[in-house]
Amino acid sequence: MNELDKSRLTSALSLADKETLVEIVREAEKHLDAQLASALAADQRALTLASICGAVVAILVGALTSMFASENVKFTIYWLPVFGIVFSFVVAMILSIRAVHPTDFHFSGNDPENWIADVKGGQTLIQSLAEQAILCSDSIKQNDEIMRANTKKVEAALEVLWYGLTLSTLAGGILLIPAVELFLF
Repeated sequence: MNELDKSRLTSALSLADKETLVEIVREAEKHLDAQLASALAADQRALTLASICGAVVAILVGALTSMFASENVKFTIYWLPVFGIVFSFVVAMILSIRAVHPTDFHFSGNDPENWIADVKGGQTLIQSLAEQAILCSDSIKQNDEIMRANTKKVEAALEVLWYGLTLSTLAGGILLIPAVELFLF
């Protein structure tokens, strides 16, 4: 929100009575608290996905390493789908972790130090409450943008998993068809 929009909204909200402005700020802070709870839940889901992906990668890499360390197992083209699956899980894990990186999330309330200019300038409580409502409105919009960006990262992780697993499974099936035909016929 630019300064002109903030000024217009402050002027419009300054026309409200004190009780109305207190309610507007209360509702806005309640909205910010709900956004925080929702964002924390989304972070937990992303971390869970990242943990699952990490566990699968560890299991697959450990199994592949021990298999290839054996003298009886040789690398063939039939192993490529497995590497596709491992790659999909690694990319999904990275995207999930990126979704929970620290951001400039805005919380409800404010620092009392921010009121010093209002008090020194003799600003009325109604003007200060109007400005607080604008601050909350701007914070809500910025939080929404942050949450949407993080959601896109988790959605991308899930899509990578879906397409990676599907394509690797199809590739494995296609690679095995000639081997199965030789065995059966």
